[in-house]
Amino acid sequence: MHILNGPDIIATATLIGHSYMLHTKRNPVVHAALSTALVPIRSSPIQHPSRKSADSLLQWHLRLGHIGFEGIKQLAKDPASGIKLTSTAIEACAAWLQGKQTRHPSSKPAQRASNTLDRVHSDLCGPMTPQSLGGAKYYISFRDDATSWTELEPIKKKSDALAASRSTLHDVRPCME
Repeated sequence: MHILNGPDIIATATLIGHSYMLHTKRNPVVHAALSTALVPIRSSPIQHPSRKSADSLLQWHLRLGHIGFEGIKQLAKDPASGIKLTSTAIEACAAWLQGKQTRHPSSKPAQRASNTLDRVHSDLCGPMTPQSLGGAKYYISFRDDATSWTELEPIKKKSDALAASRSTLHDVRPCME
């Protein structure tokens, strides 16, 4: 498996048994962002937590909902927490690293529709309980991109959505032009 940065391969991951070995091109140490600082993480096979020491830093990281390693070390200093660390080595957690990945913002801004009813967003919601006094279990919403006009249309069955869309847009078109 290749890890890309744009068109460039920056690392490869090799499956060895039930673990992945991460190989980087520049450095045998993998780096991950912890708050604002870069902290080195050992480039070793990533194993399932049940194979780790019961009190390793990675095991506590997983038990506590993937909180930061520094936070776990602070908790371990308090005897009342019950956390005793046998190892403070920072190891790779695939889910945590994936959550730290970011995307660059789009270089071009979103284009809004320039004319009324050129682009109408809609959403079908339901079934809802309890149903409305008129017997509707669903509703369909419409929003015009150019004017921000919004309307909700209650419907009784999901299969009525297309007819409700046609009817609503047909009735609204003369008012909007």
